[in-house]
Amino acid sequence: MFHLRLNPSLFPFVAILGLLWTACGSKPLDDTGTPTTTTTTDTGDTGTTVVVPVWTDVSIETSQTITGVYVASTDEAWVTMSGGQTRLWQAASWNTLTIDVDDQDLNGIWGTGSASGATVVAVGDAGYIAEWGASGWDITDLGTVNFESVDGASSSDLMAVGWGGIYSNSGGAWAFDSKSSGMQFNHVWYDGTEAAAVGQDGILAVRIGGKWVVSQDKDRRAFYGVSGTSAADIYAVGEGGVVLHWDGTAWSDISPDTDKSVWAVWAANAQNVYIVGNSGLAMVYRDGGWTDLPTGATSNLYAVDGAGVNDVWAVGSQGTALRYQP
Repeated sequence: MFHLRLNPSLFPFVAILGLLWTACGSKPLDDTGTPTTTTTTDTGDTGTTVVVPVWTDVSIETSQTITGVYVASTDEAWVTMSGGQTRLWQAASWNTLTIDVDDQDLNGIWGTGSASGATVVAVGDAGYIAEWGASGWDITDLGTVNFESVDGASSSDLMAVGWGGIYSNSGGAWAFDSKSSGMQFNHVWYDGTEAAAVGQDGILAVRIGGKWVVSQDKDRRAFYGVSGTSAADIYAVGEGGVVLHWDGTAWSDISPDTDKSVWAVWAANAQNVYIVGNSGLAMVYRDGGWTDLPTGATSNLYAVDGAGVNDVWAVGSQGTALRYQP
């Protein structure tokens, strides 16, 4: 499942020296490809200021947590859930996609394409990896500990990470990266060339040219999400509202003014970086500053993705699913 775990004791980490290192919708944008964000307030009859949510609620009626989301198009979104469930949003409604993973929690999802051309991979507890095909989900059980996240350039060039380290299928079959031994990862970003992975005990890893450089946050805060647009533009988010930015040389702190844990980040482009977290937190980073995107939700939000800056999805506990379409 999507785990909220205590940090483990300090583990040995590996540092290998090496080179350090989506489409907009139809609504009008400014000249930077950035939608205008408007937060509306309503004083109501009592004169009390009430922030009006800017997200639309498309939640699933369930007690399960939505742990991951892949937005394939403005009319299609795939989600993974606790309890070994997957759902598909199409034609403005949710459809159940039967999957047999012995009710193990599914924690992350990756995809490319849409409709009949969609290729989707989901990962979860007990080492399960599922790939969507013509006859439904094709299941692989690696028999390892939990997978938390998966990302990559194609279905034959993916990285899956979890509390057992990093696995890759670029060689054909899924194989363990021995350089990640002893590390507990929560999330990975990988575009086929550059990569970053973050995890427990402040672990921050960046990769280029096949070599990983691993560092550790001085406060050893847990990091839950990572996303980037290039080798010099990567964002890591985590415990207590921390947000760090990698510029190709070093990590810098760009945290917003919140103490709520941030569970996920999606860098739509260099000008629009979305984060979501505890108690319905949602914000966007633009022009060097943070803007609130009120959700009206009190549930924790664990994943964020979009078809572009005009169609962003956030998902979380108790079936919460929200869309931001400015």
